[in-house]
Amino acid sequence: MSYKWNYKSPGEIEKGSLHIEVIADYGGGHTTDHAFAEVRNHFFRFDKDKKIRLVTEHPVYAFSTIETGFWIAQEGLHSEHKDLVIFSNTAPRGDITWSGENRQYFVCGLLDNGIPIFAVNAGYNLSFVKDRLQ
Repeated sequence: MSYKWNYKSPGEIEKGSLHIEVIADYGGGHTTDHAFAEVRNHFFRFDKDKKIRLVTEHPVYAFSTIETGFWIAQEGLHSEHKDLVIFSNTAPRGDITWSGENRQYFVCGLLDNGIPIFAVNAGYNLSFVKDRLQ
């Protein structure tokens, strides 16, 4: 089966329009874990055409793919925000036993409402939106 990525072409994305919501099991703004800051800085560093307006963080509990999946669905299906992009990185790893540990691919997809999702395909991360992905 062949899939085609049919999100907006780069020329169709207005400068300063994208809102990237990072849903991940990083520490969040009130910890000494600077992972969210590093991810935000990388997004802006590679945004040569200045398409990004805002990068926000949404921390979840460590390795909680259920909580991550819930928030991906909540934000992606109920935000009604045409310039939202969801980026997620929650995956069981290391000493935590997980049968899919070697198959946790980073995937992308479009919800049927046009919101793109980039996420680790692990645990329940995509289970709440699987029927709404194109």
